Amino acid sequence: MSREQLIEDIKRAFPVKPVPNRVWLVVDGSPESYEVSLNFEDVAWDQLTEDDLNTKLQSDLIAMSPIGIRYYLPAYLINSLTSVESADSAVSIFTLVGRISDKHRDRIRESASELSAEQIDLVIQVIREVEKDRPYFANYDESIKLLKQIAAERA
Repeated sequence: MSREQLIEDIKRAFPVKPVPNRVWLVVDGSPESYEVSLNFEDVAWDQLTEDDLNTKLQSDLIAMSPIGIRYYLPAYLINSLTSVESADSAVSIFTLVGRISDKHRDRIRESASELSAEQIDLVIQVIREVEKDRPYFANYDESIKLLKQIAAERA
C-alpha cells in the first residue's frame, strides 16, 4: 500500500467530529496535563499543522488520556508519514525502546485502550513505514506483536 493510500485510510478510520472536551484529553491534573489540554482545546485533529506537530505539540500526545490519544493520533500518524522533521510521537508511544518490560507493555496497552482493531492495524502500518526510514528507532517487532495481540482481543 502506498503512503498516500495509508493516509486516506487513516482519515477514514478516525472521525474529526466530535472534538473531545479538554477534560477528557489528559490523565491527571498536573500542570503539564493542563497545558496539553489548553493546547488542544476546541482544535480538531485535522486542523493541526505540521509546524504544530513538529514543535509546539511534539510530546503532547504522550501526556494524553487514551481518549485524547484516539482523537489526535491520526494527525500524528499522518505527520510521521509526511514530515521529514517529524519527532514520530505517534510511533514512539506504541513502540518499545530499549529493554522490554511489563511497564512498557502496560503503557502501550493503556495508550491503545480506546482504539478499534482497525485503528490499531493502521498504527502497525505506520510503524512499518517509519521502520523503513528509521530502522534504529525502536524495537518494532515486539511492539507490532503486542499491538496485534491487542487488536485480536478487540476483533
